[in-house]
Amino acid sequence: MGVELVDPLSDPEPSGWRDLHRDEGLTAPWSYDVIREAAGSARAGVLPALLHDGGRACGIAIGLYLGLGRGRRPRPRREPVLLDVRVPGYSHGPGWHFASWVPPERRRLLLRAYERAVLAWLGKGCAGLVYRGMTATDLPVVARRAAFTQAAATSGSMPVTWTSAEEWLGSLRASRRKDLRRQRRIVARSEDLEVEIGAGRADLGPEAHAEMARLHDDHELRLKSMWEPHVPLPASYFAALHGRPDVVTATYRERQGRLLAFGALLDHPTHPKLGSWAAVDPGEGGRKHLYFYHYLRLIDHVAGSGGRRELSAGQGMFEVKGSLGFQPVPMWRVVVPRWAAGRTA
Repeated sequence: MGVELVDPLSDPEPSGWRDLHRDEGLTAPWSYDVIREAAGSARAGVLPALLHDGGRACGIAIGLYLGLGRGRRPRPRREPVLLDVRVPGYSHGPGWHFASWVPPERRRLLLRAYERAVLAWLGKGCAGLVYRGMTATDLPVVARRAAFTQAAATSGSMPVTWTSAEEWLGSLRASRRKDLRRQRRIVARSEDLEVEIGAGRADLGPEAHAEMARLHDDHELRLKSMWEPHVPLPASYFAALHGRPDVVTATYRERQGRLLAFGALLDHPTHPKLGSWAAVDPGEGGRKHLYFYHYLRLIDHVAGSGGRRELSAGQGMFEVKGSLGFQPVPMWRVVVPRWAAGRTA
């Protein structure tokens, strides 16, 4: 059993990471290239680890270490820090993933080894860890008597039983279906709006990525919860993510050039996931109806791709997502104080 902690700003991709990413069908945010760019944030460090068992790469764990200082990167071993175990820009589950052959009890032991390695790397000032995005299945792997478990924002999941956006619309309640069709007509008639959607968006250059970073930051700040530390993602993160062939990106611009909204689909042969969405607030010159129109466009893509079995919507805004056909997936967060971290008993 081993834990290979890496600094993505200086260390190369660990041997075995890419194979595990491919074999387990992980989506784009788990790519080491994308994580490396997320590590450029000015307010948090990123501490990924490749986990080994019996000489084989068997899992990935990713955490952001946060300090008490505002507006700057924390200094491990020199100030108090907290490790927030989650994947940057991702809200579909925990900040770890294990190979399918690793049993639950072994996963628990491997994560305890990860905790011990993290405490040693961050130093005595590490106050503990926060695990986010826990489902009922995940909870036993990290929960313990000394930890604090709290309900978090609900996630959403929807079986892909439809073969077109129209068929999906037909599965919704009449009022929502009527409203979505009305909103689609309004957006389609907007002559001063440019909508582009596609995978591996090579047309998005540095200026567009900087716009996306600013828009995403503003959007996240509007929705910020006291339980979710705000960590802005740099423009380079959006360049790495939205240039990948397994990420479908939709952009919504005024014809004069201003980016009004963007969103993504983290594509997968069977289990695609909705990525980040960000939009200019209507009160600041944004457009109404783009959020729901975006669902129509991405669901049309999912339906037309074939083979998809389940679409995940991620955490938050479930009241809206539920009206679109998603089923609730309860989520929790688990806070582990330093003195209880790494212990197996």
